[in-house]
Amino acid sequence: RCASITAANIALRLAVRRLIASGDCLPVDLRPTFEERKDGWTPPQLNEIERKNHEDAVLPHDLAAVSVGLIDGKVYLDLDYILDSNADVDMNVIKTSDGRYVEVQGTGEEATFSAEELAALLAGADKGLDALFAFQEVTLSDAQ
Repeated sequence: RCASITAANIALRLAVRRLIASGDCLPVDLRPTFEERKDGWTPPQLNEIERKNHEDAVLPHDLAAVSVGLIDGKVYLDLDYILDSNADVDMNVIKTSDGRYVEVQGTGEEATFSAEELAALLAGADKGLDALFAFQEVTLSDAQ
């Protein structure tokens, strides 16, 4: 689920870029009326700065998700099936690239957990999310 959310963010941003480039997603002040479309309206060509500004208006922040778990008091990031099935605590964390939480879903599968352990889980998740945001930035900087 976490990988799907992170990859979907990249796919969505690329789709928005294509819609902007094709003229199918324009700033409000540049959108044609129904009559203009009927009369053969041609979409304006946005320059690079205008395209980037509009993309940021449509999708102001990237999104990423990671799983994190607590096993024998140690934090593990990006749990595979074996780790997940042995985790005392299992958590999914989704954040925006500006640091805002979308979802924090954690369950004490085999044990309860303290506030300190919760803080350690969130810190571990943040390390993974920072790496994913850096990857997204590099990937998207080369993509149109």
